[in-house]
Amino acid sequence: MKLKLYQDIVEELLEENAESEIADAICNEAYFALSPLEREKVGEDIRKGTKPSEAYRKAVLSHMDEGAKEDFASVQVGFGFEEIKALDPASYLNDPYYQRVVSSFKGKRALGSWVMEMKRYEPYECFVYDEVKESSLIPSVTYSPIGFFEKTFPYPALRQGDRVYMPLIPHEMNTMAAAIKKAKGDVCTMGLGMGYFAFMASQKDEVSSLIILERDQNVIKLFKEFFLPLFDHPEKIKVLRVEDALEYVSEKPFDYLFADLHHDAVDGLPLYISLLKKEGLSKETDVWIEKAILTYFRRHVIALIEEAVSGYGDEDYKAYSDFSSRLLCSLYFHLKNVVIETEDDLNRLLSDASLKAIAKDLKLVE
Repeated sequence: MKLKLYQDIVEELLEENAESEIADAICNEAYFALSPLEREKVGEDIRKGTKPSEAYRKAVLSHMDEGAKEDFASVQVGFGFEEIKALDPASYLNDPYYQRVVSSFKGKRALGSWVMEMKRYEPYECFVYDEVKESSLIPSVTYSPIGFFEKTFPYPALRQGDRVYMPLIPHEMNTMAAAIKKAKGDVCTMGLGMGYFAFMASQKDEVSSLIILERDQNVIKLFKEFFLPLFDHPEKIKVLRVEDALEYVSEKPFDYLFADLHHDAVDGLPLYISLLKKEGLSKETDVWIEKAILTYFRRHVIALIEEAVSGYGDEDYKAYSDFSSRLLCSLYFHLKNVVIETEDDLNRLLSDASLKAIAKDLKLVE
């Protein structure tokens, strides 16, 4: 990559990226980790009329050292902290699939390494409730919207070991809403989970059939025994066990495909890059939390820009130890001859459309 633009523009971009990472850390280490006593104090303040963002700000600052407070001051505006809000539980409690699963749940059950159980959000416990959003104040910056419930919110979940993979929570419902709305005709979904997308899509008259591609036999068994009987239209559903959904070949293109094989943006990026290269499987394809995946991908491109400023060359991209470093090596050679002369060039390179095109054409180094 050949950078021929003013240094202050690049420095501003790198500073914004560093602040994005700081904001992520503050979410994980401060907002999401508030103790029960701290959450109780937040609730008291909010009930007295304090704005939620201010109540949480006071709580997290109370146990930060001076360095962390300085970091927080740098990202307090423009990264979503001022937008934290109470969510209406009714919109989720009244979800038809949520109601059926919860009303049919008779207690914890295990199948192989999977455990189905009820978990809950505690009052004033912070969580991400939707897809990442673009900052209205800082170009090329996205953030995760944070919300909370004022009362306990129970939800069913599937976990494997200590990791919850498939919870029926607001984030799942919100981030699948657009895909559910677009589903029509003969539909395919990669990944089964708790069947939320499959249920909601199969409810639509516009959806005539839905094939689910899933690798884990125990997840399939649990779905057929517990979840599928809750469907109004089980006749539309066909579950296929496949070792690799990306290798699946259909006799004819599906009208719509929704890929949900990943847990988060980090493990979703390799899938995303591979799926973009797959042609002829569907007329239209969407990937769960695509904007979050593109945000993660953008950070790799920005890291490459930072290394270009530091003078990195061919010899620095000859080896890798994990997927992230492999991706950087691949991006280096893919973008080696790209010339960035203006701020507009830089913004175009980092746009979602450009990143998606790069991911589709990118050849990962061997």
